[in-house]
Amino acid sequence: MPAGEVALSNLVVGIKEKERLKLVARASNSLYWFATEILGYDLLTRDFHLPMMDEMDVSDKAHLAGKPVKDDLDMWMRDGYKTTVYRARALRRLIADPTTTFIWWHAVEDMAVESGVSIGEQLQQNKELRLLLPSEYRPSVSQRKFATANGFRLPHTDPKMPKTMRMYGSGSEATGGKCVIGVLDDIIGHNTIEDSGMPKIRRWLGNTVSNVVRTDVGRKWAVGTHWDIDDVWMDMRKSPDWNVRIRSCYELQGKPDWDGEPQVYADKYFKKKRREMTGYQFSCQMMNDPLPDEDRAWNQELCEKTTTFVEAGKGNGEVFVLSDPAPRQVGSLSGIGEKARGDASKDFWALAVVRIRVWGVIQQIILLDGVASRDWPTDQGLAAACTLMKKWNTNKFFNETYGGLGADMSDRMLHIAPQNGVRPYLDTKTGRLPRFSDSHASGAKNLRFEALADRAKRGEFLICDSVPDAFLHGDGDKTGFL
Repeated sequence: MPAGEVALSNLVVGIKEKERLKLVARASNSLYWFATEILGYDLLTRDFHLPMMDEMDVSDKAHLAGKPVKDDLDMWMRDGYKTTVYRARALRRLIADPTTTFIWWHAVEDMAVESGVSIGEQLQQNKELRLLLPSEYRPSVSQRKFATANGFRLPHTDPKMPKTMRMYGSGSEATGGKCVIGVLDDIIGHNTIEDSGMPKIRRWLGNTVSNVVRTDVGRKWAVGTHWDIDDVWMDMRKSPDWNVRIRSCYELQGKPDWDGEPQVYADKYFKKKRREMTGYQFSCQMMNDPLPDEDRAWNQELCEKTTTFVEAGKGNGEVFVLSDPAPRQVGSLSGIGEKARGDASKDFWALAVVRIRVWGVIQQIILLDGVASRDWPTDQGLAAACTLMKKWNTNKFFNETYGGLGADMSDRMLHIAPQNGVRPYLDTKTGRLPRFSDSHASGAKNLRFEALADRAKRGEFLICDSVPDAFLHGDGDKTGFL
């Protein structure tokens, strides 16, 4: 064969490899382009999915380069194409580094298998994708049972190492070696809640997942929706080891907002969902906000728009849970006079979560959250306060002072709090819960926002038991200075 012809052949091969590397680089810079143009996932949207996928571009490139990065947690609404995006993400990693090993977990093992098989079929059958994969790692298009329920292995990978992809149900032991990337895809579901399976999942995350994902170069990708305020996703949201993205079916400027614009689907779809689901289910699974709107003491329009779980504990000011209870509706725990006041077993409660910032004598109080009930027993009201404390990552619980009630309630809270996983802040002098007095409220219950604002601007307003009631009954400024 003439020497010139050999050189020409090598040149052609070189050009093809250059083009392949250019396409791989483009995929590395844009997961959205890779998913929509190469994989054909045409249901992804630029408004909802693109910003998050752009963030994945940055962290995935850093991880591939060996730089330290946090684990990723994406909390999206149901039917938001979460798994679709994560399948694309796994495929992009494989064209950049075909030696990467994965384990894919799902609450339903068949769903984990479906994702693994889908990824394998793309590698075997998608012509555009195969051009981006180094030729020696391309599975044969004629190979039968390349991707099965037992996973798959790309050609030319070390047979002594784990398979390229393995799939398991949540809680299962992952045998056969470690992985570089562990995907936690909807690892909890309805049965987890109904069967009280959350403690088991927590133990599994610590005993299995954290040990199967490699310590040196490993990373966890988690994606799901809330099922309960105390689920494992909330654990991850509070952990400093996770990079968290929260997306909802209604948003304003990319932030969850009950009065925001519908995302991905038309509003009529979400209205139908809301009719079909309970308020709590919709709040958890569609808004990723585990307190339902109808169970709050006030309209969400009155809450600060830009506040998130993470942001609440940062910046200026501290977060407090303020309690304004009326146990037995008579102002005592003894039940004296209940016949004149109503059902002795029921209380009125108003709980407000606020962030308080102080400049000299002037305070700014920003409403973050809250609940109210007219028929909670005492322990249930205190348990609700514990739930809010955990949700907003604060140990500051202030109860009103009302005769001898404050001391009695303090003692009861110290009994209830440990049962609900809370260690409230105690006054160092008394060893009791801090209390706040109504002496600065001039005896006025149900103060409106405007009255609170006037007092604050005059430097007269201090924390008092009228705060929860004021938020409960007020209708003032949405982002206001209170």
